[in-house]
Amino acid sequence: MGKLKIVLVKITEYTLIKDALELIQYTIDCVNTGSAATLYKDPNITTAFYTSLTEAADGIQIALKMYTRFPTKGNKKAIGVAMDAAVEVLNSYSAKVVPIANLPANAATLEAAYANILLSHLTPQKLGRNKKGDPQIPELKITDLGGGKARVEIINGGDFHPSSLIIMAVSLPGITVPPANPPLAPPIVILNKGIVSIFAVGAFQMLSTTIEGKGRDIIFPGFIKGVIYVFYAYAQNGKKQISQMCVGVVMEM
Repeated sequence: MGKLKIVLVKITEYTLIKDALELIQYTIDCVNTGSAATLYKDPNITTAFYTSLTEAADGIQIALKMYTRFPTKGNKKAIGVAMDAAVEVLNSYSAKVVPIANLPANAATLEAAYANILLSHLTPQKLGRNKKGDPQIPELKITDLGGGKARVEIINGGDFHPSSLIIMAVSLPGITVPPANPPLAPPIVILNKGIVSIFAVGAFQMLSTTIEGKGRDIIFPGFIKGVIYVFYAYAQNGKKQISQMCVGVVMEM
């Protein structure tokens, strides 16, 4: 199969919201926008799931009202707990939106997938560089070498010199040999403050390795023949600044 690329959600748009009212509004906007969009309305994303988003927003509102009536330390903490719960549901929403937005039938190009994510009210990761000061986002080329090995190459320009590159490969959920046809939806890999979270349905295999210094390629072993993997990478510079996760590259080994 040919290589594909996947546009991800920039989850820091909501995980970094500190104001409870702002997070309520953001969550409700996701419900109103997503449930009305052809790509994301029921049954693609169910009415029951949108209800869970609404309930998460309501939970924050209830906690705010309780703290207003009884401004105790416990009630103040309850607001934070309710906000954390809403973020978890928003993470689940992101995990549902990404495969729909990137499905070849819905997006022939990365730009189209980017636009599709916007229809959910979520923010897609940029297709270009990070903000000034952060490392560039790595660009990957994957070559199947056979025997369970792949060559992973960084194809950014010569000005790209991070102190380290973290490379991961995650199999499609439900490892099958031969692979399912059509392929199952890709796993969702999210990077937030240096912590990687993976959302997948069913069993999957994850491999990870690091390139230190100025290396730009590595032989990566451990793959299962006939299984489809999504390769991801992010960069870190000497100041411990971390890039965004790169656009995923899909490869059948």
